Amino acid sequence: MRLDKFLVESSEGTRKIVRAYVKEGKAIVNGRVITINGLFPVGRLDKDTEGLLFLTNDGEFDHQLMCPGEHVEKKYFFWAFGLLGTEDTKRLETGICIGEDETLTKPAKIEVVKEGLYDDLKDEMDIGECINKKKNLYKQSVVSGYLTISEGRKHQVKRMLKAVGCYVVYLKRISIGEVMLDESLEKGQYRVVTEKEIQKLLEK
Repeated sequence: MRLDKFLVESSEGTRKIVRAYVKEGKAIVNGRVITINGLFPVGRLDKDTEGLLFLTNDGEFDHQLMCPGEHVEKKYFFWAFGLLGTEDTKRLETGICIGEDETLTKPAKIEVVKEGLYDDLKDEMDIGECINKKKNLYKQSVVSGYLTISEGRKHQVKRMLKAVGCYVVYLKRISIGEVMLDESLEKGQYRVVTEKEIQKLLEK
């Protein structure tokens, strides 16, 4: 458990207050003053998903972006086996059931980019040799597009598309709020977020 979360749950103050305590050197664990120097991810990416991810040592920044009430939009590009008809997109846009004991998802935005047969679009999909070796894929329908959500449930994009009959084979997060993925970066590379970008992310 993170120290700031522990202190909040111990009624030592709000997240903002306890973060100030830590910054001022007032937090001591086992006789040692705790300083802020370990980075942690804001949210997560599934192991088979790539794209934009923030790293921070600011618990308040993390809280404001990940708090369900903040509605920070996250946009994903996907390739999937299946079709997205008018009724399917309407269900995604208005809220859909993705689990027996879960509430409907919040309204999402869906934009279909390409539809066709795997045989015609396989070169654009770039989804790996393991898919190519499977049988009976060449005449299957595939679809690509963008799905924008404002929640962070586990495997949410994949589960939403699965609920309308689409099996995701490639997923990439391309934006969080107003901040777009820097396509000039190679996988695993990073850059510093600007103050202007931070302000946009935290705007209500």
